[in-house]
Amino acid sequence: MVQGHQVDVIANNVANVGTTGFKRDIAVFQQRAAESQTSPALARYGNAILDGLGGGTWVNSSQTEFDQGDLDKTGSGLDVAVQGRGFLAVKTTAGQTAYTRDGHLTAQTGTLTLASNGAAVLDASGQPITVDPSQPVSISSDGSVTQGSGTVGQIAVSDFANQRLLQKIGANLYTAPAGAATTGQANLGVGLLEKSNVEPVTQLTAMIEAQRAYEANAQMIKLQDETLNLVVNNLAQPV
Repeated sequence: MVQGHQVDVIANNVANVGTTGFKRDIAVFQQRAAESQTSPALARYGNAILDGLGGGTWVNSSQTEFDQGDLDKTGSGLDVAVQGRGFLAVKTTAGQTAYTRDGHLTAQTGTLTLASNGAAVLDASGQPITVDPSQPVSISSDGSVTQGSGTVGQIAVSDFANQRLLQKIGANLYTAPAGAATTGQANLGVGLLEKSNVEPVTQLTAMIEAQRAYEANAQMIKLQDETLNLVVNNLAQPV
């Protein structure tokens, strides 16, 4: 089960190699104590040597690595990359506040939104940024959104003292507990998009290792079943 979980996590990373701003996950495990250590009723069956080996492994919550990916130059004025720490705050189509590193934006609906899922980009006050879709939109490195000679809004970047509070909800979005985010001035690379921070070669190597470990464990279970089969059908026969 542990190795199967690891394969699933790595496969999801590999599938998102081309996803803008995607952050890779790392499968995390923890040691399970022997039964004689966790149950007082079984303490008398403890064995110093066997207990020292542990009781196996549990799957723990996966952790996300937030290091920045490489920047890809697109030349589009509606493509922005958050440089350094921070996330764009958005309002999903379901009305939920979420965060993303995906800066591929569009203004076709009259609101500055993510091109991938239609979530509205928010300003420092938590409001969507309204634009005129018939006019060109310009975004500055500080997040200022202008049309013609006037500023129509300013993109704010939200950061978290503890990024482990962020939870993936799909569609390249994260949620966080209320009050966890702090809003600061944006430092955006305009005409750039952040690539996924997944390293394909490293991930494929890790997947091969996990698959081999999975197969080795499956073979051990098969041998165990064959041994028990011999015990039940042969040793238990009356003489």
